[in-house]
Amino acid sequence: MSPTLIDTHGSFDAAAIAVRVQGMAARVRATGATVVALLADNGIDWLVADRAVLSCGRVLLPLPTFFTDAQCRHALDAAGAGALLSDDGSRAARLGFSALPDGAAPEPTGALSMHVRASVQPVVLPEATCKITFTSGSTGQPKGVCLSAPQLAAVTGSLVAVGRSLGISRHLCMLPLAVLLENVAGADAAWLAGAQCIVPPLNEVGLS
Repeated sequence: MSPTLIDTHGSFDAAAIAVRVQGMAARVRATGATVVALLADNGIDWLVADRAVLSCGRVLLPLPTFFTDAQCRHALDAAGAGALLSDDGSRAARLGFSALPDGAAPEPTGALSMHVRASVQPVVLPEATCKITFTSGSTGQPKGVCLSAPQLAAVTGSLVAVGRSLGISRHLCMLPLAVLLENVAGADAAWLAGAQCIVPPLNEVGLS
């Protein structure tokens, strides 16, 4: 099977996704940021950004859209994020980020815009960190967990083996992609297994 991503804008195979990842990666590199946050609705663009940031050797900070602005600011500062990919320019501005100036990077790929902030307090992260996931913060401030690529690959690989044994060939994303369960155990596992992954906006699955 060949992996395919499907959302309201169409269906994209591995070759088409690779082109979009390359374009997004160029924008990520242009920021010079070590940690790049991602705050956007579910869709192919989210998964493209995920792969693009990691392909550059940068650290990805997925932010759930259900986080309050205060929770987002806490996570952004705790992780030392210097850039933000988002489909909501007004919220990016509220969080202290400005749109990347025209000509400072290649043209955007998809619906996500790149935003940067002028000053970032440096943060020392554990070696090999590639992704930082934050808890919901329901009992206090959200807490970040630093994850490495081998850790994520081990989880995804084990789930792929189970999925193949069950003959699963299609996955529907029902949770926010910023939630690690959907990101790694859902979309990433489906992609590695060569399955179709359907990624509708959250309001289409009853979440808003």
